[in-house]
Amino acid sequence: MFHLQTNRSCNTLQKVDPESENHRRLAAMNNKLDAVEQEVSKMSAVEKDIPSMQVTSCKASEQPWVACNENVQAKVLSVDAARHSVEFMFKIAAGFKSGMHRHTCETSVLILEGRLKNHTTGVEFGPGDFCYQPFDDEHVEEFLEETTVFGSYRGTKDTLVEFFDEDDNVTEEFKVSDFAAMLPQ
Repeated sequence: MFHLQTNRSCNTLQKVDPESENHRRLAAMNNKLDAVEQEVSKMSAVEKDIPSMQVTSCKASEQPWVACNENVQAKVLSVDAARHSVEFMFKIAAGFKSGMHRHTCETSVLILEGRLKNHTTGVEFGPGDFCYQPFDDEHVEEFLEETTVFGSYRGTKDTLVEFFDEDDNVTEEFKVSDFAAMLPQ
């Protein structure tokens, strides 16, 4: 009895004798593939137990801005509490200065509109500029115009950002749970 085997390197068919070495190799590879597929199906069952990410229930363009304070408004796009990550948009009032604060997470920010200055580094950012802030980055920002950003926080705990007073006491925090509470249902 002969089986047809595809030769992938040149897309032709060859006859393979079931008693040949090539057939034994092909059978061994198929057995390994079956074992891998079984392991993958077990992993899929485990992944079903991971809580799903919460995502906004509407288009961001239709989502209302939520006031974080008198100078900052947010649109929360997604929250993954298990992985301590949040995707959001902020609209920040012109002239607002953040004061010294620390990102206790990795932060990525894309400026959509407006301008801001990082007073710690002296760098100004405008539309289309991307800014990465590593874990524990401390800085002061000033928003030179009304500014809209897309941001992503990826941390290891609920607290993502800590704001300080003049004596280095934490006076305010942004937490994953705060963003989850702002997510439209």
